[in-house]
Amino acid sequence: MNHCIVYQAYGHKNVLNELIYSIYTLIRQHDGLQPPYKIIIYTDSIQYLKEFLPEYIEYKEINRPLIEEWSGPNKFVHRVKIEMLKDVLMYNQCTSLLYADTDTTFLSKPDQLFAQIDAGNFVMHRKEGLIDSGSNIIFKKLKRILNDKNLQRKTTLPSQTDMYNAGVLGIPYSLKHVVDEVLEQTDILYDHASNHCMEQLSFSYTLNQHSKEKIIEAESDIFHYWNFKEFRAILDHFFTFYSAKPYQFILTKIDIINPKVLIKPKMHYESLRFFPKTIQKLKKKRWNMPVYTLD
Repeated sequence: MNHCIVYQAYGHKNVLNELIYSIYTLIRQHDGLQPPYKIIIYTDSIQYLKEFLPEYIEYKEINRPLIEEWSGPNKFVHRVKIEMLKDVLMYNQCTSLLYADTDTTFLSKPDQLFAQIDAGNFVMHRKEGLIDSGSNIIFKKLKRILNDKNLQRKTTLPSQTDMYNAGVLGIPYSLKHVVDEVLEQTDILYDHASNHCMEQLSFSYTLNQHSKEKIIEAESDIFHYWNFKEFRAILDHFFTFYSAKPYQFILTKIDIINPKVLIKPKMHYESLRFFPKTIQKLKKKRWNMPVYTLD
């Protein structure tokens, strides 16, 4: 089996640092050795990445005109991901493809995820809930959009759709045509309402329609810290401090700034009920980043 792991990272050093750290966590799962998958990065910063990453990483250079083209006529940034996946599946011999956002870390080898993809299943990071429940502000907005009669003339996508986080995507090559359906659905949705979740919604609905089983969740294998942008400053500190060291050495240090650990005070604060959280805000003691030491 030809298994591919794919990333996109362009435009900002913070995103590049997230990517490097994510790949380090993957390599660590293989005891520092080359993982048995093709690792492909779509980027505009190949030289910077090569300073930190091993030679076996493959790169596809993308520039601003291509990114603009892939974002479509409505300039939807998350549309680029879909076009990139189409490009990977067209030009690479990947029997199974696993895409990960840069703000991810591997908690285990992705072998079980690839086994699910090989079997004809699609993978996403985690189920976030039923849109029709209206359980949060985003779902309430999406429910109103999907129940709009003008949109219902263009798509059959119902508000009774389970939303999944699209920070991880697993796609079998044999079902690569489904990505075209995702793109078509995304364009219809975003043209109707420019909501940033339209790509995620399209993946959630379309992949579930075609998956052999229900969408497989990757949460136990991959940690996605999408709600921890504060980690970017720590990554910048980390990679600046170790910039002169080879990647094999830096690999031995990555647990010093493990985001799954550092995020805990923030997650505790976010889980507080209204009044305790309000008191913390008034005291200007929302949460504190745990102390870490580089040496």
